[in-house]
Amino acid sequence: MLLTAAAVDDESLERNKEFFDATKSCGRIFNYYSKKDTVVGTAYRLGDFPEFDAALGAKGTEHPDRLAQNSPTAFMVDCTEEVDTHGGYRHWKEFYDYWATVANESAEIPQFGKLRL
Repeated sequence: MLLTAAAVDDESLERNKEFFDATKSCGRIFNYYSKKDTVVGTAYRLGDFPEFDAALGAKGTEHPDRLAQNSPTAFMVDCTEEVDTHGGYRHWKEFYDYWATVANESAEIPQFGKLRL
């Protein structure tokens, strides 16, 4: 499963949260996020009144240690260095090149990484 700029709670893939079951039923989940994305960074928080939680697409998971322990097939990929708009992923060649690596299921991919030019 591929998530780009995901407008869901930053804890949603953790145990006992909304989408935890997806981490068990999908082979691997890749969440691409950018701290420069103001749509999910700001608008999501305002729309999440009264909790004002952060979006998974804005900064990745809130608790990396919990995700690592309970959801080892969920990968967080920080694209902040290159993606500065909500739709910026689709204009970035390296984003698509990364999928060649992901398609090779034997490739070792870090659970928490950065994608850069």
